[in-house]
Amino acid sequence: RRQHPARMLGRLRREEQRRQRGMKARMALALLSGVIVVFMLYGTTARHSDEPRCQLEGYGAEVEALDLKDCKFVSLPASIARFRQLRRLDLGRNSLSTLPPLPSSLEVLFLLGNAFVTVPPQISDLPQLRMLSFKSCRLRSIDVPLPTSLKWLILTDNELMSLPAQLGELRLM
Repeated sequence: RRQHPARMLGRLRREEQRRQRGMKARMALALLSGVIVVFMLYGTTARHSDEPRCQLEGYGAEVEALDLKDCKFVSLPASIARFRQLRRLDLGRNSLSTLPPLPSSLEVLFLLGNAFVTVPPQISDLPQLRMLSFKSCRLRSIDVPLPTSLKWLILTDNELMSLPAQLGELRLM
């Protein structure tokens, strides 16, 4: 049985509107060392640390990317170190002021909107780190050596009065 064209068009419009409303993720592209990396940027709905995606036990040790933003972490579990192949870690919008030892395989680390006042010393132990963001973290100082592998360092919206001379030595930036 054929549908009237106006009804069919209306049905298609409603389906498209539902699809757009239901879409929770936007895709953003970032260029990192000549490789395009796709990040899932989730909406700002309230999340709790009891969400499955916030439970580190639910991930296999071979995971390469973790999105742990909005997980309400006050401290990051030390078990993060077991992810020896982890390349990208997003810890944005938690309440972190310190970090445990992190996997040395990390290349991208987002710490947006946390409670860091100084850069944690664990950052110095990340020889492959290429992108580091401390945006909106209330940083007052950078007292630790930064990895010389850094290409992008994001320090906007902090309380820094000066930048360390070491920034001039980061040749890849």
